[in-house]
Amino acid sequence: MKNAVLLAISAIGCSVNVLGMEKANKSLGFLTDENHVIIGCLANNMKFAIPESEFMGKNLVSVIELQGSGNIDVAQAFEEAYARRTVKEVSYKLTDPKFGDKTFVAEIKPLFNDEQGSVYYSVEVTEQ
Repeated sequence: MKNAVLLAISAIGCSVNVLGMEKANKSLGFLTDENHVIIGCLANNMKFAIPESEFMGKNLVSVIELQGSGNIDVAQAFEEAYARRTVKEVSYKLTDPKFGDKTFVAEIKPLFNDEQGSVYYSVEVTEQ
């Protein structure tokens, strides 16, 4: 199942062809287990705020300090996506030492495996 889910997340942020011209989407993709622990990632024309070695195997909500109620908002979005079995979007801010505050949107998609009774999450992050 993990391999199939990793293949599914690899499609996040792929380039699209519009009228014969490549338009590259900027996004970060994460795959988490049911405990929101990051088990896969993908960067598409964006850079991670911290090295992969600092977030792989760790809880997505607790990896980086979000401003204001960001951590709570993201955690609640995971819970709502799970409870409603639907995609949930949440905005949050990060402070970049070089460029100041940046706003991002995370699209959280629950991926249910009813045979195993488990859930994974696909999380696509884009900058606003």
